[in-house]
Amino acid sequence: MNFVLAAVIFTIVLATVGRPVWPAMVGRVAEGSPAAAAGLRTDDVVTRVDGRAVSYWEDLDRAVAASNGRPLALTVQRGSVEQTVTVTPRRTTVRDPIFRDPKEAWELGAGPRLTPQIGSVNAGSPAEKAGLRAGDLVMAIAGQQVLTPDELMQAIQKRGGKTFDITVERDGRSQTVSVTAVAIKERGPTGQETEIGRIGVGIVTKVVRYEAYDPLLAVPYGWVKTWEMTALTAKGLWKVVSRQIDSSNIGGPIQIAAEAGRQAKEGVASLALFTAIISVNLALLNLLPVPMLDGGHLFFFVIEGVLGRPLSLKKREAAQQLGFVLLMLLMVYALYNDLVRIDAFRIFR
Repeated sequence: MNFVLAAVIFTIVLATVGRPVWPAMVGRVAEGSPAAAAGLRTDDVVTRVDGRAVSYWEDLDRAVAASNGRPLALTVQRGSVEQTVTVTPRRTTVRDPIFRDPKEAWELGAGPRLTPQIGSVNAGSPAEKAGLRAGDLVMAIAGQQVLTPDELMQAIQKRGGKTFDITVERDGRSQTVSVTAVAIKERGPTGQETEIGRIGVGIVTKVVRYEAYDPLLAVPYGWVKTWEMTALTAKGLWKVVSRQIDSSNIGGPIQIAAEAGRQAKEGVASLALFTAIISVNLALLNLLPVPMLDGGHLFFFVIEGVLGRPLSLKKREAAQQLGFVLLMLLMVYALYNDLVRIDAFRIFR
């Protein structure tokens, strides 16, 4: 039922709100990249690829991924002028945005223009003291233009302990504020500690528009999304167990409540999607072969099928007690991580 609940939520959100989409507008163009060699510039809008219409950046991404290095003819709108350029994608190694696993992919060396936006401001944080507000569109850091949320985050992280200017757009007007980032130590996915800058904001991408699915198509897509989230959760769980991800990333009820509050501020749709993700997590964890969980009962059924008889009452009681101890230890450890995380961010309160 946790899987069903997640699928229903995904279906409703896809059919009513839809998925966020962005225009095929070019953002940062890397020096020496195929895009730079072809003459692409920031703010160019790609309208066609090999004669086929392009509506969103994801359409361009799919065309590049399917090219296998074949030259592509891009029709580009630059101001009032339309022109065609030929660009040859290059194979490169990119990092998975969640687990940072390397993988091979084709790229142009240019990304979409995704305006970074302040989604939330922590009480008492450097950002609040500087006058930043939720909804501000960030245009530049220390005089350098930022074109994506990742660029904004990296610009802040490398300025720990430094004071710098942030140029934002608020209510159609541009203004610049001065903020001092606090330097804190943070553990990476592999457990190493690095010092990064924080100003106490949640960074999101300004959504230009949402594209809703046809209700009939939303149902299968809801189940596809549930399966993708299940596979992602299983992969993350395996990385924690195999120590590829530090166990300090495990969160408990406090972290869930804090994240739910942040998602609620971003809207009902964001909170609903977060609920679906938590539901998938619960479903998968409940299927682990640990006594006291449903997966533990299924494991006992397998043993009974192999032996041809049920385990003795004494052995089942011992297994239940072991399962109870393991679950309590996990809950205590998750709560401990929550408290450590609160202490690390106490400077923002």
